Amino acid sequence: ALEWLEDHPPAKPLLELLLACLQDDDRLVQAAVLRAIRRGAVDTADIAAATLRLLDRTKHVPVQLEALYTLGSIANAAGPEVWLPWLKHPSKVVATAALRALRQRERKPEFVNALWSAACDAARRSPHLAEEAWFTLRQLGIPEAQLTKLPARPPAPADKSQLAHAVLSRVNGASAMLGQLSFSSTRTACAAC
Repeated sequence: ALEWLEDHPPAKPLLELLLACLQDDDRLVQAAVLRAIRRGAVDTADIAAATLRLLDRTKHVPVQLEALYTLGSIANAAGPEVWLPWLKHPSKVVATAALRALRQRERKPEFVNALWSAACDAARRSPHLAEEAWFTLRQLGIPEAQLTKLPARPPAPADKSQLAHAVLSRVNGASAMLGQLSFSSTRTACAAC
C-alpha cells in the first residue's frame, strides 16, 4: 500500500499517513515507511522530526539503519549533534550506516568539520571504518591534505584476482542490510564498491 501511495501521491493525506506510520509500533511498518520516504523524496520538517523521534526511541537495528539513511536523505534534517553518537556507536554496522547516510546529501563545511573528530575516531576502530570515513569525508568536501590525517586506507587491488580476494575476505563480516541500503541509495554509498 505504501508503494502504491508513493506512486500516486495525494499531497496532504499522504503526509499524514506517513507521519502516522512513523509512529506505529510495528517494526515492519516503520521500515517500510522509511523506505517510502526516501524513494518519494518526502522532505518536510514534520517528516524529519518524526524520523528523529523514531530513531531516538527504537532499539531495533534494522529500523535504526533505515532511519539513519532517511535522515541522511532529508536536507538539513539534523545537525551534527544528532550524528555524533551514531558515528561513535559501538556497532561497526551502525557506524558504517551513519557514515554512508551522511553521503546522501551535500553538507555545509561547518557541518562536516563538526563531525571530523568523531569520524577520525571511527576510522581508528577498524580498517573498514577507516575506508568508509575517508570516502565519506572526501565526498563531503574535506581537502585531500586533511584526509591524510586519517588512518591509512588499505591499498586498492591491483588486479581482478586481488579484488576478488578483497571482496571475498569481507563476506563473513558483511551486512545484508547495509548492502540493501547502499544499493537503493540515491548517491554512491559503499566505499568498497
